[in-house]
Amino acid sequence: HLWKTGERVKTALGEKFAALDLLDVISTQGKPPWLLLSFSEQDNCSAWQLKTLFLQEMLARGILIQGGHNFSFAHREEHIDKLLTTYDEVLVILQKAVHEGRINTLLEAPAMRPLFQVR
Repeated sequence: HLWKTGERVKTALGEKFAALDLLDVISTQGKPPWLLLSFSEQDNCSAWQLKTLFLQEMLARGILIQGGHNFSFAHREEHIDKLLTTYDEVLVILQKAVHEGRINTLLEAPAMRPLFQVR
């Protein structure tokens, strides 16, 4: 169940990223049962700004996420359907942020920063 669920999400996300020209912006890492999201620096916004916007919009739509998916036996088809529908909404917002240079107008709070930094 874990591998099947994770593979469904991983495949769907790859298709969604490609359709919205976001393959160089966001990607998945790791094995299907435990997918991590990776955000890439862009010319007009940082990876941290992108991750902040992504989390902001997912949380606003009722999806509790920290930047990845750790699937369990509790996840059913209807949960995954809701997750992927939410991605459809949120990825369009990320696309606008990157391709239209609108990250600063879309963020509702300061962007996240790494916990540990080189001084």
